Amino acid sequence: MPLTLWLAVGGHPCPSIARVKRSLLFFSLLPPSALPLHRRRCYRATCSSQIKLSLPRGLEQLPSDGPVQSLEPAYTSTSSERSTHQRSEEQWDPDREISASVVGPDPAAAAVTPPPSQNQESAPQRLRPSRKQQHRRRLSQPVRVLEAIRLSRLIYALGKKGKPDLAHVSARRFKVLDRYQYRRRRPAARRVASQNEPLSLHSILARYIETCDSAPLGEAEYAFTPEEQALLQSKGYQPKDVEVWAASVTNTNPRLAAAVFRSGTSSPPMFIVLLFLRRRTSTMAVYGLRELIRHLETRFQSRIMSWTTLKIVVIRLLRHARVKWPEAVPKIAALFTSQATKICEARASSDASRIPQVLLSDLTHFCNTFLSLLAIPAALRPVLQSSRQQKAQFEVLNFMAQQDPPIIVTRTGFRGVAVNQLAHPKTSQEREWARLKGPGWPPWKENRNALDEDKDHEFGQSRASSILRRMHEAGYEGEHWVNMVQMYAGWDVDLSPSIQTRVALPPSAFSPQSGTRPESSLWASRVRATRTRREAWACFLAYEASGLTPSHEVYEAMFEKHVYEEHSKPKVDSRNHNLEDSRADRSLLPGDKKEVWPDPPGPLNLVYLREPVPSIEQLYRRMTSKNVKPAGTLLTLLMKKTTDFSMAIDILHSVKDKGGGGIDALLNASLAEDSPARQLSDQLLVAFIHFLCRFGQYTRAPLLKPIIVSPEDHRERLRDDRFYLVEYARRLLLTLAPLYRPTWTVYMEKLLRSDLSDVVPSTGERVMLQQRILSRLLSKMQEINLEPDDKQFQLICSAKSFAARAAYQGHLSNTEATLILSTSPRQLRTLFHDLVAAPDNPHQDTPPEQHHSIPPHIPDPATLHAYVRALGMLRDHEGLYSFVQWARTYHVQVTARAKLQHGGPAAMRRTLVAIRAALDGALERGQEPAASDLRELVRADVEAVLEWGGWPRDGEVDVYTKRNSWM
Repeated sequence: MPLTLWLAVGGHPCPSIARVKRSLLFFSLLPPSALPLHRRRCYRATCSSQIKLSLPRGLEQLPSDGPVQSLEPAYTSTSSERSTHQRSEEQWDPDREISASVVGPDPAAAAVTPPPSQNQESAPQRLRPSRKQQHRRRLSQPVRVLEAIRLSRLIYALGKKGKPDLAHVSARRFKVLDRYQYRRRRPAARRVASQNEPLSLHSILARYIETCDSAPLGEAEYAFTPEEQALLQSKGYQPKDVEVWAASVTNTNPRLAAAVFRSGTSSPPMFIVLLFLRRRTSTMAVYGLRELIRHLETRFQSRIMSWTTLKIVVIRLLRHARVKWPEAVPKIAALFTSQATKICEARASSDASRIPQVLLSDLTHFCNTFLSLLAIPAALRPVLQSSRQQKAQFEVLNFMAQQDPPIIVTRTGFRGVAVNQLAHPKTSQEREWARLKGPGWPPWKENRNALDEDKDHEFGQSRASSILRRMHEAGYEGEHWVNMVQMYAGWDVDLSPSIQTRVALPPSAFSPQSGTRPESSLWASRVRATRTRREAWACFLAYEASGLTPSHEVYEAMFEKHVYEEHSKPKVDSRNHNLEDSRADRSLLPGDKKEVWPDPPGPLNLVYLREPVPSIEQLYRRMTSKNVKPAGTLLTLLMKKTTDFSMAIDILHSVKDKGGGGIDALLNASLAEDSPARQLSDQLLVAFIHFLCRFGQYTRAPLLKPIIVSPEDHRERLRDDRFYLVEYARRLLLTLAPLYRPTWTVYMEKLLRSDLSDVVPSTGERVMLQQRILSRLLSKMQEINLEPDDKQFQLICSAKSFAARAAYQGHLSNTEATLILSTSPRQLRTLFHDLVAAPDNPHQDTPPEQHHSIPPHIPDPATLHAYVRALGMLRDHEGLYSFVQWARTYHVQVTARAKLQHGGPAAMRRTLVAIRAALDGALERGQEPAASDLRELVRADVEAVLEWGGWPRDGEVDVYTKRNSWM
């Protein structure tokens, strides 16, 4: 007989409980007055027992029609409970427990307590919180440590409000309804540190930090209790280890905080590793990640990590590496697969040697999620970093195939692999198919000879299309997301051809909970997968004719076709020594880069347009007329490319309410501590800096300190004074101190690449002025623990090259020249050391030829060339020798990085030519060559790498010096 549970609930029933149905347990939600009637309908005499049900999480906020009441007094048993029934609605506490009557199958054993009399009084009793409630109100152990750190909000990512910490909440059980309930639930009581909290390493560290921070400097010494000393000793630690942990978790510099992971020190507990990975990604240093990965590699060899901890570690590592160190992504995947293999072997049953079903289910979910996370584009050069992401995905797929039973690839895994394949360059077969596409639209295949007759639809399938077909064969039905990927892969929904486009899709493109409309994403991909502006505009007009709601995604795709220049075929010049760049450009096909192709010759191949292609201003007016406002990357794109100042001002005023009014605060120069400008997103802030630097001009000499004016003068000068725009950009950087590097890069480019000869005629004054402003910017970045990235390092090297040239040509005073020539070489070497995450002691580093080596960060060839040229202009020949040794040690990675981009091998060759020119003293007139023995050492290192093409020839050096390229 089924069991019925009646809940007496005032107001409307809660829909989340009303949907719960079981075959043996039925839930009925009734008002309190109707409960006795329903009992009499079921049984004349009932068996009543009293149970307690705590209000479910997420259901504390019930409708206001009436309070949650207990059952009728006739079905209660204790006086304390009877007093509880008489509380009014105003006194109702949603945290109290509600009663429920369970109707059993035996009606003969009824035991009903008579209702209390009206005169009966009972003393009110305070309900003691249950043990579960006490546990919920207690701070978690990691949060307990973070609460003890005064600067925790500046160092660590504490999570967004309303977002659960997936380190403690199962992602598989956290469904859509759970998300809704989590956001709407009543805020729980503030969690506080309990005096009776269990003793642990977390509590010892938290109490140590609180004691040391509250005591005056040098006056108090922390005294460990006997219980704490016993616990530390049982874990194999000493009291001095706690001091090291505290210094690590409270240090704002990630390089110094990573000292706890260096070899030679005692291995810290695992929660120190998790806290280090919880630091803000914007302030994380590549050096710190390198030390941590080396520590984890050693740690994994001696012990097996728990499965839950392993998942948290690899996800947090991947989040940092994606932004700071994409080269480490394959290494992170290798760490995961090696440790997961040990976990599976340890948990396999002894008789069948197979993975338990519970672990297999969790492995299937996480491995496919990990494949999807590996496909998220990197922050720096996302298209080029896709090859490393592919290597990491293959590592995970190989692990999944080797298990017994093999781990299946779900829809999530297929999505991640397919999205990653879109960012790769075309294979030889895909290039052959692209050349067969005709000039008309759609670009149907046109045979060039009889051999092309057999090249059908199967021949034109790209790698991404093949993965989607495997996904369909696995039983996953098609959807809008599949159509969007197929569009970028070269095929429209109706199987007409499109242009295979190399693109790095954002996470929202393959996230079901992204909130984007699938139809808009499909039309945006249809606009991007074109060759010319006419073809893109024809697709855009078809989108408007479809009657869909206007979306900024489609407008963003159309703006991209407008702002990027047309691709032009390079002119072949036999006198140009750099013919490899011309060959690389000629090999490019439509879809290989963002530039649009010119219209095909002849009117027969032009696509029909019912409206002419508009200008950027006309397209923007068209967008605003449809009540679509630019946001995110579209806003940044417009600020970077628009040439109309009034249009840029209109755009900023149209989005001034975004970011909680942050744009409006920037327009009014409201930069106080509580200003919304300090909470502005990175994309909005960099868009505003782009606006200031694009339309700002150095009409007079830059000032060492930025201009600060009243709000009234600010609004007037922002509209009329172009010099004030660039000064205001520097003021924003120094005041807001953003942790997003592109905001600093925009102003650095404006400062170092602007022609100041009209406003500062003296070369020496111009160089020293730029050096002083740049030095202040770097000091501010160092103050907030923000290390320069590749682009910023390249700009710094170019500035040092100009300064060295001015010093040797006599444009600087003796003091200024001595300062530049004595400090710049060491500064550049230190910056390069930090940029590539070189080990402090290279002799202790693992050789890169080994499989488990930790890869360095490899800058692009243009950055390497700027570094070499700066060292050559500064005549730091020992620095050049040190660089060549580093490049030879990691020549595999350096050569592979150069091959990732078009013209990369030619740029790498130009770097080698610059090395010889610097050693020969050919960069500048009157420059002395390096010592002969040093030149021979460098030449031997260069010739040892066959991929570099040997020592540069005399003709290459002559052409290089004549061009006098400053990069």
